[in-house]
Amino acid sequence: MSKRNFARKVLQGCLEEIEVEQLQKASEPINQDQAQGNNHQQDEEFIQAEEYDIDFLGNSQGNPMDNSESDEDLVEEDQDIPEVEDATPELTIEQELLLFYILFNVSRSAMAWILAFLNRKGISVPKSVYGLKKHSANSSYYSIIATEGDFFYVSMAKNLEFCVSNNYFDFSKCITDSETGHIKVNSIFNIDGMPLYNSSSMSAWPILMKVSGYLRPLPIAIFFGKSKPSLNILLSRFCEELNIFFSNGIQVLGHHFKLVRALFVCDAPAHAHICSIMNHNSRMGCSYCQAEGRHFANRIVFSSSIGTLRTDQCYADSKENNQKVGHSTPLLSIKNIGFYSHFPPDYQHAVCLGVCRKVFNFLFFI
Repeated sequence: MSKRNFARKVLQGCLEEIEVEQLQKASEPINQDQAQGNNHQQDEEFIQAEEYDIDFLGNSQGNPMDNSESDEDLVEEDQDIPEVEDATPELTIEQELLLFYILFNVSRSAMAWILAFLNRKGISVPKSVYGLKKHSANSSYYSIIATEGDFFYVSMAKNLEFCVSNNYFDFSKCITDSETGHIKVNSIFNIDGMPLYNSSSMSAWPILMKVSGYLRPLPIAIFFGKSKPSLNILLSRFCEELNIFFSNGIQVLGHHFKLVRALFVCDAPAHAHICSIMNHNSRMGCSYCQAEGRHFANRIVFSSSIGTLRTDQCYADSKENNQKVGHSTPLLSIKNIGFYSHFPPDYQHAVCLGVCRKVFNFLFFI
Protein backbone atom coordinates (compact mmCIF):
# COMPACT_ATOMS: atom_id res chain seq x y z
CA MET A 1 0.00 0.00 0.00
CA SER A 2 1.37 3.40 -0.95
CA LYS A 3 1.85 6.20 1.58
CA ARG A 4 -0.84 8.31 -0.09
CA ASN A 5 -3.49 5.57 0.17
CA PHE A 6 -2.47 4.82 3.76
CA ALA A 7 -2.83 8.48 4.74
CA ARG A 8 -6.18 8.68 2.97
CA LYS A 9 -7.53 5.65 4.91
CA VAL A 10 -6.27 7.02 8.22
CA LEU A 11 -7.97 10.36 7.53
CA GLN A 12 -11.19 8.61 6.54
CA GLY A 13 -11.17 6.56 9.75
CA CYS A 14 -10.62 9.66 11.88
CA LEU A 15 -13.53 11.41 10.21
CA GLU A 16 -15.81 8.40 10.82
CA GLU A 17 -14.89 8.34 14.52
CA ILE A 18 -15.61 12.06 14.82
CA GLU A 19 -19.04 11.59 13.24
CA VAL A 20 -19.88 8.72 15.59
CA GLU A 21 -18.88 10.77 18.65
CA GLN A 22 -20.98 13.71 17.48
CA LEU A 23 -24.02 11.45 17.00
CA GLN A 24 -23.61 9.97 20.47
CA LYS A 25 -23.28 13.39 22.10
CA ALA A 26 -26.32 14.68 20.23
CA SER A 27 -28.43 11.74 21.45
CA GLU A 28 -27.46 12.24 25.13
CA PRO A 29 -29.63 14.84 27.04
CA ILE A 30 -27.50 17.41 28.84
CA ASN A 31 -28.38 20.57 30.67
CA GLN A 32 -27.22 24.05 29.72
CA ASP A 33 -24.48 24.36 32.37
CA GLN A 34 -22.87 21.09 31.34
CA ALA A 35 -23.02 22.17 27.68
CA GLN A 36 -21.22 25.42 28.46
CA GLY A 37 -18.58 23.60 30.48
CA ASN A 38 -18.05 21.06 27.72
CA ASN A 39 -17.77 23.84 25.16
CA HIS A 40 -15.12 25.62 27.20
CA GLN A 41 -13.25 22.35 27.68
CA GLN A 42 -13.39 21.63 23.94
CA ASP A 43 -12.11 25.10 23.13
CA GLU A 44 -9.18 24.66 25.51
CA GLU A 45 -8.37 21.25 24.05
CA PHE A 46 -8.58 22.68 20.53
CA ILE A 47 -6.23 25.54 21.42
CA GLN A 48 -3.74 23.14 23.02
CA ALA A 49 -3.88 20.85 20.02
CA GLU A 50 -3.40 23.78 17.67
CA GLU A 51 -0.38 25.02 19.61
CA TYR A 52 1.06 21.50 19.59
CA ASP A 53 0.60 21.21 15.84
CA ILE A 54 2.27 24.57 15.26
CA ASP A 55 5.27 23.61 17.36
CA PHE A 56 5.43 20.25 15.63
CA LEU A 57 5.42 21.83 12.19
CA GLY A 58 8.09 24.31 13.20
CA ASN A 59 10.35 21.59 14.59
CA SER A 60 9.81 19.32 11.60
CA GLN A 61 10.97 22.03 9.19
CA GLY A 62 14.10 22.72 11.17
CA ASN A 63 12.96 26.29 11.85
CA PRO A 64 10.80 26.30 15.04
CA MET A 65 8.31 29.12 15.13
CA ASP A 66 8.93 31.53 17.94
CA ASN A 67 5.64 32.74 19.41
CA SER A 68 7.32 34.62 22.22
CA GLU A 69 6.82 38.09 20.66
CA SER A 70 5.21 40.41 23.14
CA ASP A 71 2.73 43.15 22.42
CA GLU A 72 5.51 45.72 22.92
CA ASP A 73 7.52 44.17 20.05
CA LEU A 74 4.51 44.31 17.78
CA VAL A 75 3.91 47.94 18.71
CA GLU A 76 7.54 48.76 17.89
CA GLU A 77 7.16 47.10 14.47
CA ASP A 78 4.02 49.12 13.79
CA GLN A 79 5.84 52.31 14.73
CA ASP A 80 8.45 51.63 12.04
CA ILE A 81 5.77 52.03 9.36
CA PRO A 82 5.66 55.67 8.21
CA GLU A 83 2.38 57.42 8.78
CA VAL A 84 0.85 59.38 5.95
CA GLU A 85 -0.92 61.87 8.20
CA ASP A 86 2.33 63.31 9.59
CA ALA A 87 3.61 64.17 6.10
CA THR A 88 0.34 65.73 4.92
CA PRO A 89 -1.17 67.88 7.68
CA GLU A 90 -4.41 69.81 7.39
CA LEU A 91 -5.90 67.91 4.47
CA THR A 92 -9.57 67.98 3.65
CA ILE A 93 -11.59 64.78 3.58
CA GLU A 94 -11.56 64.86 -0.23
CA GLN A 95 -7.75 65.14 -0.26
CA GLU A 96 -7.42 62.34 2.30
CA LEU A 97 -9.61 60.06 0.18
CA LEU A 98 -7.66 60.94 -2.96
CA LEU A 99 -4.39 60.23 -1.15
CA PHE A 100 -5.76 56.86 -0.06
CA TYR A 101 -6.86 56.14 -3.64
CA ILE A 102 -3.41 56.91 -5.06
CA LEU A 103 -1.12 55.41 -2.39
CA PHE A 104 -2.86 52.05 -2.02
CA ASN A 105 -3.67 51.54 -5.72
CA VAL A 106 -7.40 51.17 -5.12
CA SER A 107 -9.49 50.34 -8.19
CA ARG A 108 -11.99 52.89 -9.46
CA SER A 109 -14.94 50.59 -8.80
CA ALA A 110 -13.81 49.99 -5.20
CA MET A 111 -13.28 53.71 -4.64
CA ALA A 112 -16.70 54.49 -6.12
CA TRP A 113 -18.25 51.99 -3.68
CA ILE A 114 -16.45 53.67 -0.75
CA LEU A 115 -17.71 57.10 -1.84
CA ALA A 116 -21.27 55.80 -2.21
CA PHE A 117 -21.05 54.17 1.24
CA LEU A 118 -19.88 57.44 2.85
CA ASN A 119 -22.73 59.33 1.19
CA ARG A 120 -25.24 56.78 2.51
CA LYS A 121 -23.87 57.31 6.02
CA GLY A 122 -24.45 61.06 5.77
CA ILE A 123 -20.87 62.15 4.97
CA SER A 124 -20.91 64.60 2.08
CA VAL A 125 -18.19 63.55 -0.36
CA PRO A 126 -18.06 63.46 -4.18
CA LYS A 127 -19.88 60.51 -5.73
CA SER A 128 -17.22 59.63 -8.30
CA VAL A 129 -13.43 59.49 -8.60
CA TYR A 130 -13.53 62.30 -11.15
CA GLY A 131 -15.45 64.51 -8.72
CA LEU A 132 -13.02 63.54 -5.97
CA LYS A 133 -10.06 64.74 -8.05
CA LYS A 134 -11.87 67.93 -8.98
CA HIS A 135 -12.80 68.83 -5.39
CA SER A 136 -9.32 67.91 -4.11
CA ALA A 137 -7.59 70.46 -6.35
CA ASN A 138 -5.86 73.12 -4.28
CA SER A 139 -6.80 76.64 -5.32
CA SER A 140 -3.28 77.88 -4.47
CA TYR A 141 -1.91 75.88 -7.39
CA TYR A 142 -2.19 77.00 -10.99
CA SER A 143 -4.01 74.53 -13.23
CA ILE A 144 -5.46 74.98 -16.69
CA ILE A 145 -7.12 72.67 -19.18
CA ALA A 146 -5.81 73.29 -22.68
CA THR A 147 -7.09 71.91 -25.95
CA GLU A 148 -4.15 69.51 -26.28
CA GLY A 149 -3.99 68.39 -22.64
CA ASP A 150 -3.91 69.37 -18.95
CA PHE A 151 -1.30 71.54 -17.24
CA PHE A 152 -0.64 71.73 -13.51
CA TYR A 153 1.76 74.28 -12.02
CA VAL A 154 3.04 73.90 -8.46
CA SER A 155 5.59 76.79 -8.37
CA MET A 156 9.13 77.04 -7.02
CA ALA A 157 7.98 78.87 -3.91
CA LYS A 158 5.75 75.97 -2.86
CA ASN A 159 8.63 73.51 -3.26
CA LEU A 160 11.01 75.65 -1.21
CA GLU A 161 8.32 76.04 1.45
CA PHE A 162 7.96 72.26 1.56
CA CYS A 163 11.72 71.78 2.03
CA VAL A 164 12.10 74.44 4.72
CA SER A 165 8.97 73.51 6.71
CA ASN A 166 10.02 69.85 6.90
CA ASN A 167 13.68 70.68 7.72
CA TYR A 168 14.88 69.09 4.48
CA PHE A 169 16.81 72.12 3.26
CA ASP A 170 20.53 72.21 4.11
CA PHE A 171 21.44 75.89 4.54
CA SER A 172 25.13 75.03 4.94
CA LYS A 173 25.35 74.28 1.20
CA CYS A 174 24.24 77.80 0.30
CA ILE A 175 25.99 81.16 0.59
CA THR A 176 24.33 83.86 2.69
CA ASP A 177 24.88 87.47 1.70
CA SER A 178 26.40 89.30 4.67
CA GLU A 179 24.79 92.64 3.75
CA THR A 180 21.26 91.70 2.72
CA GLY A 181 20.95 88.31 4.42
CA HIS A 182 19.68 86.73 1.21
CA ILE A 183 20.36 83.04 0.71
CA LYS A 184 22.03 82.56 -2.68
CA VAL A 185 21.13 79.31 -4.39
CA ASN A 186 22.03 77.61 -7.66
CA SER A 187 19.56 75.44 -9.50
CA ILE A 188 19.40 72.95 -12.34
CA PHE A 189 16.21 72.59 -14.36
CA ASN A 190 15.15 69.67 -16.49
CA ILE A 191 12.32 69.64 -19.03
CA ASP A 192 11.60 66.50 -21.01
CA GLY A 193 8.73 64.43 -22.32
CA MET A 194 8.12 60.79 -21.52
CA PRO A 195 5.55 58.36 -22.95
CA LEU A 196 3.25 56.80 -20.38
CA TYR A 197 1.77 53.86 -22.30
CA ASN A 198 2.96 51.61 -25.09
CA SER A 199 -0.44 51.52 -26.78
CA SER A 200 -1.24 55.23 -26.52
CA SER A 201 0.26 58.55 -27.55
CA MET A 202 -0.33 60.09 -24.10
CA SER A 203 2.80 61.62 -22.65
CA ALA A 204 3.84 63.72 -19.67
CA TRP A 205 6.15 66.74 -19.70
CA PRO A 206 7.39 67.56 -16.18
CA ILE A 207 9.50 70.58 -15.19
CA LEU A 208 11.94 69.54 -12.47
CA MET A 209 14.25 71.65 -10.33
CA LYS A 210 17.37 70.63 -8.44
CA VAL A 211 18.33 73.34 -5.97
CA SER A 212 21.48 73.60 -3.86
CA GLY A 213 20.54 72.61 -0.34
CA TYR A 214 18.29 69.71 -1.28
CA LEU A 215 19.44 66.52 -2.99
CA ARG A 216 16.28 65.36 -4.72
CA PRO A 217 14.58 66.95 -7.74
CA LEU A 218 11.47 69.00 -7.07
CA PRO A 219 8.42 69.07 -9.37
CA ILE A 220 7.65 72.58 -10.63
CA ALA A 221 4.96 71.75 -13.18
CA ILE A 222 3.67 68.94 -15.36
CA PHE A 223 1.80 68.76 -18.64
CA PHE A 224 -0.24 65.72 -19.69
CA GLY A 225 -1.60 65.29 -23.19
CA LYS A 226 -1.50 63.51 -26.53
CA SER A 227 1.06 65.79 -28.16
CA LYS A 228 3.89 68.13 -27.29
CA PRO A 229 2.70 71.09 -25.21
CA SER A 230 2.72 74.57 -26.63
CA LEU A 231 5.54 76.66 -25.23
CA ASN A 232 3.20 79.38 -23.95
CA ILE A 233 1.32 76.91 -21.78
CA LEU A 234 4.38 75.04 -20.58
CA LEU A 235 6.79 77.90 -19.90
CA SER A 236 4.89 81.20 -19.45
CA ARG A 237 4.15 80.89 -15.74
CA PHE A 238 7.53 79.26 -15.14
CA CYS A 239 9.42 82.12 -16.79
CA GLU A 240 7.48 84.73 -14.82
CA GLU A 241 8.40 83.15 -11.51
CA LEU A 242 11.99 82.55 -12.62
CA ASN A 243 12.42 86.26 -13.41
CA ILE A 244 11.18 87.12 -9.90
CA PHE A 245 13.52 84.50 -8.43
CA PHE A 246 16.47 86.11 -10.23
CA SER A 247 15.66 89.78 -9.62
CA ASN A 248 13.91 90.13 -6.26
CA GLY A 249 14.06 86.64 -4.79
CA ILE A 250 11.40 84.58 -3.01
CA GLN A 251 10.39 84.97 0.63
CA VAL A 252 9.73 81.59 2.26
CA LEU A 253 8.97 81.18 5.98
CA GLY A 254 11.25 84.02 7.07
CA HIS A 255 14.05 83.11 4.64
CA HIS A 256 14.77 85.15 1.52
CA PHE A 257 16.05 82.98 -1.34
CA LYS A 258 17.65 84.51 -4.42
CA LEU A 259 18.70 82.58 -7.50
CA VAL A 260 22.25 83.27 -8.66
CA ARG A 261 22.81 80.78 -11.48
CA ALA A 262 20.59 78.31 -13.31
CA LEU A 263 21.34 75.60 -15.86
CA PHE A 264 18.97 73.70 -18.12
CA VAL A 265 19.99 70.06 -18.46
CA CYS A 266 17.84 68.65 -21.27
CA ASP A 267 18.33 66.09 -23.98
CA ALA A 268 18.74 67.31 -27.55
CA PRO A 269 15.09 66.90 -28.71
CA ALA A 270 13.70 68.65 -25.61
CA HIS A 271 16.35 71.36 -25.88
CA ALA A 272 15.32 72.06 -29.47
CA HIS A 273 11.64 72.15 -28.52
CA ILE A 274 11.77 74.52 -25.55
CA CYS A 275 14.28 76.86 -27.25
CA SER A 276 12.39 76.76 -30.55
CA ILE A 277 15.49 75.91 -32.60
CA MET A 278 16.28 73.31 -35.26
CA ASN A 279 16.57 69.68 -34.22
CA HIS A 280 19.99 68.22 -33.54
CA ASN A 281 19.83 66.02 -36.65
CA SER A 282 19.02 68.86 -39.04
CA ARG A 283 21.36 70.82 -41.30
CA MET A 284 21.69 73.63 -38.75
CA GLY A 285 21.46 71.25 -35.83
CA CYS A 286 24.46 72.44 -33.83
CA SER A 287 23.26 74.88 -31.17
CA TYR A 288 26.79 75.99 -30.22
CA CYS A 289 28.37 76.92 -33.55
CA GLN A 290 27.16 77.93 -36.99
CA ALA A 291 28.60 74.90 -38.76
CA GLU A 292 26.34 73.70 -41.55
CA GLY A 293 25.93 69.99 -42.15
CA ARG A 294 25.47 68.23 -45.47
CA HIS A 295 23.64 65.13 -46.64
CA PHE A 296 25.76 62.02 -46.98
CA ALA A 297 24.48 58.40 -47.13
CA ASN A 298 20.98 59.37 -45.98
CA ARG A 299 22.22 61.28 -42.98
CA ILE A 300 23.52 64.68 -41.92
CA VAL A 301 27.27 64.90 -41.36
CA PHE A 302 29.36 67.81 -40.09
CA SER A 303 32.91 68.85 -40.79
CA SER A 304 35.60 68.33 -38.18
CA SER A 305 36.32 72.06 -38.19
CA ILE A 306 34.41 74.23 -35.73
CA GLY A 307 32.28 76.99 -37.19
CA THR A 308 31.65 80.46 -35.84
CA LEU A 309 30.49 80.22 -32.24
CA ARG A 310 26.98 81.32 -31.42
CA THR A 311 26.37 83.90 -28.68
CA ASP A 312 23.70 84.51 -26.07
CA GLN A 313 23.08 87.99 -27.45
CA CYS A 314 22.40 86.71 -30.97
CA TYR A 315 19.95 84.20 -29.52
CA ALA A 316 18.24 86.96 -27.53
CA ASP A 317 17.99 89.12 -30.66
CA SER A 318 16.71 86.14 -32.73
CA LYS A 319 19.58 86.50 -35.20
CA GLU A 320 20.85 82.93 -35.16
CA ASN A 321 20.25 80.86 -38.29
CA ASN A 322 19.00 77.83 -36.34
CA GLN A 323 16.06 79.61 -34.69
CA LYS A 324 12.60 78.84 -36.07
CA VAL A 325 10.97 81.80 -37.75
CA GLY A 326 7.65 82.80 -36.19
CA HIS A 327 8.03 80.42 -33.24
CA SER A 328 9.22 82.43 -30.26
CA THR A 329 9.79 80.87 -26.85
CA PRO A 330 9.03 82.39 -23.42
CA LEU A 331 12.59 81.54 -22.34
CA LEU A 332 13.79 84.61 -24.27
CA SER A 333 12.09 86.78 -21.64
CA ILE A 334 14.53 85.60 -18.96
CA LYS A 335 17.45 88.03 -18.96
CA ASN A 336 19.76 85.82 -16.88
CA ILE A 337 19.45 82.79 -19.15
CA GLY A 338 21.48 82.38 -22.34
CA PHE A 339 20.78 79.68 -24.89
CA TYR A 340 24.52 79.21 -25.48
CA SER A 341 25.98 79.39 -21.96
CA HIS A 342 23.19 77.88 -19.83
CA PHE A 343 22.36 74.80 -21.90
CA PRO A 344 25.19 72.22 -21.65
CA PRO A 345 25.57 69.68 -24.49
CA ASP A 346 23.52 66.50 -24.41
CA TYR A 347 25.96 63.65 -23.82
CA GLN A 348 23.40 60.96 -24.59
CA HIS A 349 22.44 62.05 -28.12
CA ALA A 350 25.64 63.85 -29.09
CA VAL A 351 28.11 61.17 -27.97
CA CYS A 352 26.55 57.86 -26.92
CA LEU A 353 23.87 57.70 -29.63
CA GLY A 354 25.82 59.78 -32.13
CA VAL A 355 29.59 59.54 -32.48
CA CYS A 356 30.08 56.34 -30.46
CA ARG A 357 27.39 54.43 -32.32
CA LYS A 358 28.74 55.49 -35.71
CA VAL A 359 32.29 54.50 -34.72
CA PHE A 360 31.14 51.10 -33.48
CA ASN A 361 29.13 50.53 -36.64
CA PHE A 362 32.15 51.44 -38.74
CA LEU A 363 34.66 49.30 -36.81
CA PHE A 364 32.62 46.29 -35.76
CA PHE A 365 29.73 46.33 -38.26
CA ILE A 366 27.16 46.17 -35.47
